[in-house]
Amino acid sequence: MITEHERKQEMINKINDDIVKNGFKALTMDGIAKVMGISRGKLYQYFSSKDEVIEAVTARYIQYIEKISMIADPKDAQGFIDEFLSIYFQNVVLAGSSSETFINDLKTVYPDLYEKFSESLAKRDAVIQNFYESGMRKGVFNPGLNAQLLHFQDKTMLTVLVLPKFLFTHRLEPSQALRDYLKIRVRGIIIPEYQSLVNDANVNSQIQHLDKKFRRVFTETI
Repeated sequence: MITEHERKQEMINKINDDIVKNGFKALTMDGIAKVMGISRGKLYQYFSSKDEVIEAVTARYIQYIEKISMIADPKDAQGFIDEFLSIYFQNVVLAGSSSETFINDLKTVYPDLYEKFSESLAKRDAVIQNFYESGMRKGVFNPGLNAQLLHFQDKTMLTVLVLPKFLFTHRLEPSQALRDYLKIRVRGIIIPEYQSLVNDANVNSQIQHLDKKFRRVFTETI
């Protein structure tokens, strides 16, 4: 039997995508209840205000960032390659699950929450930069690369590649864009002798999953 905590989490999950993609300044408790698929009275049984809903969504987002920031310390080349792919797809999910509108709303309306959100992202950035630097020291990644710029390039490019308007304008399929950009990253970062360690089956599985997700967004947006 579902617990009250689990029911509340389900409600947060239902409103999460709407808030992180579209922001929340214009959102009302009636609007939140509609997205959640419940009555306003039922909503007030779990959340006393819109503020509580936004805080819960932001906390969920921060928890996810902290979870994927626990990057392993690989012991061999295969470990580095697997972690490299994991980071790539995590970055895709992050790029596709937020928006400039949400971040600006958070910064304007809830500066304390915005600070916590920014701190969690900054910590993850540092962990990933250390990962790239370690890979270069271990001879798995091409030497002399700027680890900070590598990660910044990913965040910048993926933010664009997940935009339905960009894909539509350039006649790109989501799967094609993600796969081709990953190929560029593999060839530019991993030394040639280790590029064959990329697990193509895992890559295809991840891309197919994300392709379905982005197609739903594409259909709703275009």
